[in-house]
Amino acid sequence: MKQALILCGGEARRLRPYSHSLPKACMPFLNLPLLSLAWFYMEGLEVSRFLLNAHLFPEKLKSTVDLLSRPQQKVDIYPEKGLLGGAGTLYKLQTKLQKTGSFFYINGDSLFFPSHKNQLSVFEENFLKTGVEGSFFSAPLEEPGPDIGALWCNSDKELKFIGAKKHIPQSLKGALSPFYFSGLALLKSSVLGHLKAGDTHLFEDFVQPLLTSKRFQVFVDEGAQVLEAGEPLAYIQAVQFCLEILFANGKFHSSNFTTEIPEKIRVEIKKILEEWFARFDPKDQIVGMKNGKKWAEKWGWPLLAPDSVKGLKQLELKGPAVLGPGVHLFGKSLLKNCVLGSQLSWKGELNNDIVLKFRSDA
Repeated sequence: MKQALILCGGEARRLRPYSHSLPKACMPFLNLPLLSLAWFYMEGLEVSRFLLNAHLFPEKLKSTVDLLSRPQQKVDIYPEKGLLGGAGTLYKLQTKLQKTGSFFYINGDSLFFPSHKNQLSVFEENFLKTGVEGSFFSAPLEEPGPDIGALWCNSDKELKFIGAKKHIPQSLKGALSPFYFSGLALLKSSVLGHLKAGDTHLFEDFVQPLLTSKRFQVFVDEGAQVLEAGEPLAYIQAVQFCLEILFANGKFHSSNFTTEIPEKIRVEIKKILEEWFARFDPKDQIVGMKNGKKWAEKWGWPLLAPDSVKGLKQLELKGPAVLGPGVHLFGKSLLKNCVLGSQLSWKGELNNDIVLKFRSDA
């Protein structure tokens, strides 16, 4: 039986006030809970047991998980009164994670796309073949600034240092290459015995001290796309990235991400997106808005609109929404609660707790 630990215990402080009432893992992304992407990947790897930690709003996490999970899957949610961090959660749950020889570790808000859906299976096969203590699914990272954290590896992709470039030991400088962690790892259960009470950070407190005696590797997917969604503007840009992949017919052109992605990888990511939608909402594979129509009512959230869609009349938005730049709401459109918007403009009734507008040059 394969099992996965999905981390959902963060506070998402940079996404406040949106995270004041909803865990980040439950926030809508492309009209599905952000958590559903990690769940989709784990299902593809034939995981049947899911362990999730929770801190804020555990009842909302449970209601989301109830919608995502299948009857044959065993799911356990472990509330935490305080922030334990990745290492702290591993320490708390180590007896449960030690029931199998290895387990997947993935952040509930992970937002990445492998260059091909089979890459995750290759990642697992490579881990089993090499016999390392842990493997981290990663993407290439251009030379980071001195304060930017990264996974640093030698030419054999063995992990030798974790952190900012300026802190690399003198003996290793010039011999290592940086990589960007996706949020997905595969770890041997046996290494959990090295955890100590009070450990919090996965890398700094747990993995880094073991690098001198244990072998860890970075699995590099050269074409993987790792997106950030830790603050509102990055969240919107990640939405734009996916919309542009989906609307490759030229109807959506607000992002410049795809100019750097080879066509072959663009096609593969589009397949992943479509399969993700088909798994969790097979009757609603269209991402977009039409006048007066709300899509994906199953989830109770409004749609994410590409900026090619304008003039949405009599549209009622309730709950977290992400509207792309150039979207105009008018007529009797009603906005309630949190709306993430870029260059948002409207005419008519406005009943909204928070509206964020970003300058066009932001």
